[in-house]
Amino acid sequence: MRILYFINGFDPGGAEHGLLTLLQAGFFSGHELKILAFCRGHGALADEIAAKIGEHNLILTSQSEEPTLRTFVGTFFVMLRLIREWRPDMVALSLKQANLLGRLVAMFAPRLHCVSFEHTTRYRSRRAAGIYGPVLKALSWRVDEIWADCESTLQETQGYFLPRRRRSHIVP
Repeated sequence: MRILYFINGFDPGGAEHGLLTLLQAGFFSGHELKILAFCRGHGALADEIAAKIGEHNLILTSQSEEPTLRTFVGTFFVMLRLIREWRPDMVALSLKQANLLGRLVAMFAPRLHCVSFEHTTRYRSRRAAGIYGPVLKALSWRVDEIWADCESTLQETQGYFLPRRRRSHIVP
């Protein structure tokens, strides 16, 4: 199976380090994997991941530490082109900004299996919750499956999805 894993960047946070842990544990073994990110992020995590999967399988739309609006828009087109040319079977969307953009792109690829990988139940600011929450919920019709890092995250994030039957899994 071809899997496109889309994440914001490679800051030394839980979700980002969790990706490296999944790679080290062989979670994606037997699959073709490409990882797409908005930006490099802080630290050397992007280099560690590139060494694990091969540099040609890590696509950074920006070498900056932080994503910008321009990067966000550019990444939309990079991701759309990558899906059309590489033709993955599944896209896994990790973290809120990647979920938002990935769901928008997935609207143009109706046969693509779309997975939302949930890592957190709360936003850092109320303003972010007020913006991301309703938009993610409106785009949730495009999500076919939910992965979560623990049972409580899976349960508490159900409010971000429109009612629909979906598979869900805990991915430690």
